[in-house]
Amino acid sequence: MSYTLDDQVTFKNLIEATDLDTLERKMAGAVAIRRLEIADGLGPKETFDIDHLKALHKHLFQDVFEWAGHFRNEQFQLWDGTIAFDPDLRKVGGKFFARGDEIDLRLSALMTGLKESDYLRGLDRDQFAAEAGQVFAVLNGIYPFRAGNGCTQRAFIAALAEHAGHRIDFSVISSERMTAASTAARERNDVGPMLRMLAEITDPDRVKALRSVNNAFEQHLPREEPYVASWDQFCIATAEPGQRYDGTFAGTNGSTFMLQEPNGTIIIGNTADLPDPRPERGDAISIVATALGSSPAVAANPSAAANPCVATSPSVAASSSPLVPAVPLVPAVTLSDRISTSDLMSRLASSKAFADSKQELEAAAKAVFADWTFIVDLVKAIAINGTGGDQLVAGLRNQPESLSRLAGEDDIATSKARREAIAFAPLLAAAAQHHVNLVGSARRAAEGEKYDLARRANIEIKCPSQGLIAALAGKVPMSDELKTQLFQMQSAFAERFGDDLPVLRNARDLDALAEKTGVSADCLAEARAVLVQLDEASTREVAREQRIGLRP
Repeated sequence: MSYTLDDQVTFKNLIEATDLDTLERKMAGAVAIRRLEIADGLGPKETFDIDHLKALHKHLFQDVFEWAGHFRNEQFQLWDGTIAFDPDLRKVGGKFFARGDEIDLRLSALMTGLKESDYLRGLDRDQFAAEAGQVFAVLNGIYPFRAGNGCTQRAFIAALAEHAGHRIDFSVISSERMTAASTAARERNDVGPMLRMLAEITDPDRVKALRSVNNAFEQHLPREEPYVASWDQFCIATAEPGQRYDGTFAGTNGSTFMLQEPNGTIIIGNTADLPDPRPERGDAISIVATALGSSPAVAANPSAAANPCVATSPSVAASSSPLVPAVPLVPAVTLSDRISTSDLMSRLASSKAFADSKQELEAAAKAVFADWTFIVDLVKAIAINGTGGDQLVAGLRNQPESLSRLAGEDDIATSKARREAIAFAPLLAAAAQHHVNLVGSARRAAEGEKYDLARRANIEIKCPSQGLIAALAGKVPMSDELKTQLFQMQSAFAERFGDDLPVLRNARDLDALAEKTGVSADCLAEARAVLVQLDEASTREVAREQRIGLRP
C-alpha cells in the first residue's frame, strides 16, 4: 500500500515536496531543528522501550510525515484516504528486514534484554560501546519505520549512552561509513564494522581526530547542499592499534596523518607512526598503527575491525576516490570578536588605575550615601555594562537623594551630616565618571584586540610546497622562486600571529596560545617546527647575500 506519490519514490509529506530531492532537502532542515530540541532535553520521555522509540520518530518527523511514530506494519490512513502499509520491506537485492509481526516481537525481545541489563549502566566505555553496537545492529535489522530509521536509531542510542554515563557522537560519522557498517551487519551478519564504529565515537580522542579531518574537508570542499557534509561521500576511520595499513599518504593535520587505502577508505593515524624521513603527499606508505587515544573496544571480527568500509557498496569499494584535500599548516578558524565580562574584568584586575579608581569611588560614596555599597555596586555594574553611565552621573550630581538614602537623613533635614553628603555629591559624580570612563577605555582597547585576533584567525597558513620542503632540508638549492615562497610564508606567520609570534617561537607550553588562537597545541607545535626551519633558511639566505655583496 502506498506511502509514496505517483513517482513511487517520493513519500507523501506535510512539507509540500513533490519530488525526492526537494523532500530530502526540506526534511533535513526540519529534522535538524527537532534533533536540537532532543539534545536540549525537549524530546520525549526516555523509557527505552517500544513507546520511546516511536516517540522519538514522532518528534523527529512530526513536521514531515503524517505517519510519524507509526511502524510500517501498522495500517495508517493518510490525508488522501489511501492506506500506508508496508510490512515486507528490503533494500534492492538485499535481505528482508523484520516482516509483519516480527517487528514488534523482535523489538520486544530487544527492549526486554535492555531492561534486564539495566540499560547498559555500570559498564566501562569499551564494554558499553560493544553492547550498544549490538543493539544498534539489531535495530538496524528490524527497520520498524518506513523511513527515518537511521536518525531515530541514533537518537535512541545517544540517549541510551547518556543514561549509562557515556557520550557518543554520531556527528563525525559519514553517511558512507554508516551505510557500510549497517549493510555489513544486515546482509552478512558481520557486526565488526558496527562495533568498531561505536568504539571510535565513544572515545573523545578519536572523535576529535575524526572531526579535525571532517573540518579539513569542509574548508576545501564546499557543500553542495546546506545539510549534506562535503565529507559524507568518504569512509573515514581512525587507525586501529596494532593493525597494518597500506595506502597513499594524504598529508598531516597536527598530530595526525591521513592515509587512503586502495578501496578509498581514509585512515587517520598518529604522525609518530610515519616512516622517517616523512613521506611526501602521494607517496605509497605502509605503517603499523599505535593507539590514537584511549584503547578501543575489541571488535568481534578482527578483519572487519581493520577494514571499517570493507566493500559493502560500490562507492566505498571504488578505487577512484580522490585523495583527501591538502590540509593547511595552520587552518583558518572563526573566533568571536565580542568582549565578555570575564575578559574585561581580567584585564582590569591588573590595572593600578582601576584599583585607585575603586578606592576613590568608595570613599566618595561613603560620604554621600547611607547605603554606600549599593551605589558603588550600581556604578560598577553600569560601567561594566557600558550603557547608562551619563544618566547615573547626572543623577549623582543633581539629585543624589533620588537614588538612595543620603548619609545623615535620619536626623533633621538640616543636619550637618546631610549637608556634607549633598556637598560631596559632585565629587562622587566625578569619581563615578572617572570610573566609568576608565572601564570604557579598557573595554574599547580589549574590543580592538579581540577584533584584531578574530581577523587574524581567518588567515590560513598553507603547508610549504614540496620544493620548499626540499630546500629547507638542504636537498636542493634555494631558487629565487623558492626564496619568494619562503618570505611569503614568513609574512603569513607574522600576519596570522602578530605580537604572539615570539610566543609561538619560544614558549615551552603552547596551551595558552592554543586557547587564545583557537588552534590546537599539536597544530601549533607542528607550525613552530616549520617556522624554525623558515627562520634558519632566511638567516642563511641573508648571510649568503651579504657575502656576495647583494646586501649591506
